[in-house]
Amino acid sequence: MSSQENSESLLSDEFIGSPPNHLTRYGISFILLFILLVITFSWYIDYSDTINTTTTLNTQKPTIIHQAERNGIIEQVLVNDGDRVTEDQVIMILHSDVAASTISHLKLALTEDQITIDDLSVLIDLHMGKFREDFQKLAEALHKINEQQSQQQLKLKIKQQQSHLLALRERLQQLNKQHDMLAQKHTIAERQIERSSQLAEQGLLSKTDIEQLNKNLLDAKINTHQIKVEQVELKDAINFSKQEIDILNNDATERSQQLSLQKSLLVQKLLDQITGWEKNHLLKANISGVVAIPYGSSPHQNIKAGQEIFSVIPKSNNLIGQIKVSENGTGKIRLGQKTRIQLKSYPAKEFGEIEGEVISKSPSIHDQLVFLDIAISGFNAQQNNIQTTYGK
Repeated sequence: MSSQENSESLLSDEFIGSPPNHLTRYGISFILLFILLVITFSWYIDYSDTINTTTTLNTQKPTIIHQAERNGIIEQVLVNDGDRVTEDQVIMILHSDVAASTISHLKLALTEDQITIDDLSVLIDLHMGKFREDFQKLAEALHKINEQQSQQQLKLKIKQQQSHLLALRERLQQLNKQHDMLAQKHTIAERQIERSSQLAEQGLLSKTDIEQLNKNLLDAKINTHQIKVEQVELKDAINFSKQEIDILNNDATERSQQLSLQKSLLVQKLLDQITGWEKNHLLKANISGVVAIPYGSSPHQNIKAGQEIFSVIPKSNNLIGQIKVSENGTGKIRLGQKTRIQLKSYPAKEFGEIEGEVISKSPSIHDQLVFLDIAISGFNAQQNNIQTTYGK
């Protein structure tokens, strides 16, 4: 009984441990055929290669990043993150020993067409810092100009000289008339003497009458000579009076020109100082666009030289992804190739991916890098957002 059982057990073990020959033969053939089919199909089926790299999203016009040129403290932030700004718009004001409002009022006063002391009167009591010295000089120059314009003593001297000149001219006119009258008398006296000589020879005139006529002629000559002398003196006096008036006017003009030049130089010097102050303390947008203010750029915050303070993203209808990859493995990259971009701040499983297309490929020989530009799909310039593959 036991020998029979043992023989059956051995037969069972032999049967179980040895598979049938046809199963082995067909099974191996099937496996080899399957592997061959896989290899054959893999040769003809094109599958995409994947290159993982970092992508920088930017507008077609590059974003302008404003960095601090020196250490300082932010005093005011005049816009909010995401606001639209225009070129040269002031974004932030850095702390200064002179208030920005004081600089603004001073600049407004200096750019007046005809600046006067009254324009500066509202600024006299304000703290001016390093601007005080030149501001005070300008105020003094304007005060002197104001005094000169209302200087009564100089005006009185000029008026007196003008009155004296007018009197001299009137006296000269009178002398000219007297000279003309004496010249007529002189001519008449000479004719009378000429006729009296003939009458005296005929005994019609006495010697006394002839002497009187000669005396009248002599008096006329003497008076004519005196008038001529006085005429010369009056002409000299008139010329002297004119010179005095010219000197007074020239002195006033020269003084006015000196003060005007001094005023212009001081105004320009102050404007140059204001320009320097604005460059150091007013942070402006270089282009129009949307401002992005990072954390840490808030009032009363300290900033360091080289620190990013704000960025301005220019308005653009297109969004570009910029990729920089090594030349190794980029042989299959071609224009029109599709790309998928994942954002760190927005997990792809929840928000989806951003689709794009390769629009340019430019290698850099020196760094052995390839630069790719990717046209981003789903960018809405009006709403300033991107739609992902999930429609978000």
